[in-house]
Amino acid sequence: MCPADKADVAIGVYVWGEDLVQRTLAHLRTMGFRGRIVLGGPQISYAGKGVAKLYPDAGVFIRGYGELAILQLARSSGRPSIPGVLYAGDKDRVEQATLDPADLPSPWLAETILLQRGGFIRWETKRGCPYRCAFCQHKEQGQALKHRERSLGDVFAEVRAFCRAGVADIAVLDPVFNAGRNACKILHEFVHHGFTGRLSLQCRAELVNTEFLDLAERLNVCLEFGLQTIHSAEMKAIGRANNLGRIEQALAGVRARNIEHEVSVIFGLPEQTLASFISTVRWCLDQQVAVIKAFPLMLLRGTKARSRTGALGAETGGDNHAHGRDRVEHIYGERLGDAMAGV
Repeated sequence: MCPADKADVAIGVYVWGEDLVQRTLAHLRTMGFRGRIVLGGPQISYAGKGVAKLYPDAGVFIRGYGELAILQLARSSGRPSIPGVLYAGDKDRVEQATLDPADLPSPWLAETILLQRGGFIRWETKRGCPYRCAFCQHKEQGQALKHRERSLGDVFAEVRAFCRAGVADIAVLDPVFNAGRNACKILHEFVHHGFTGRLSLQCRAELVNTEFLDLAERLNVCLEFGLQTIHSAEMKAIGRANNLGRIEQALAGVRARNIEHEVSVIFGLPEQTLASFISTVRWCLDQQVAVIKAFPLMLLRGTKARSRTGALGAETGGDNHAHGRDRVEHIYGERLGDAMAGV
């Protein structure tokens, strides 16, 4: 068994687990753990200088793509210089670890993760996002990180493996699956190999075309469209320009083919009022959207929405994901639930 002072504990930190991570780290130290505590994930990658002060019980921080950085760290002792790795007490240069996802071995093909018939997996074909929405971290922090697609050969090989294994449910993690060159090629590969499981795809409605719909119709897919708002002032405030005509066309296409789909909207946006939020929901209903998911605006680290907190009229207080919800309750009060009941 590895001695307690030689073991490493590595945790990916996300906004929804922030409080739990803080309690876990303190408990580890209280219980006498003396090894390295390594933190990565969005809460670390998108934090500016001073991240070590936010997590006083941790000793190592990885910003950016962490696969190779944590491998180098695990193979080393002491404090080796690794791009993107910060040690508590050292000068923070806010560097990002980088890699090309095409260079990563596939956990499915290498059988590091075993596929199971009827199983559920999370899968990615690309990383990053070409858009720059003010509320979103997927744009990637720092100039060194780029929107990257994985090797199409590896992606196709994984599709074949999923089909052979009889995987039943795949949640695709790409921020925008149909952005880039390969979306239709990947769907065609699933069709070609007779995939019968479910595919959940986050998509941009304006990028949907006839070829994409024709392929989606032949599969068991759920297309998840992010709309957020239909109002130009709110779009401008969050850096998200929606082409409503193209979105209407895409929604008409999925309805005509009876393709399962849903639309997400955000409440608590800058420039938004209770009336404008309700009109966004009504617009979705007019498009016969059967599933509408509404989320509060979250002020995430590294986003423009968070940096412009004062301009958005939000309370910052601590550092948790409830900021948007607090702001909504402050602006809308209990009127939101009452008003939505009548929509």
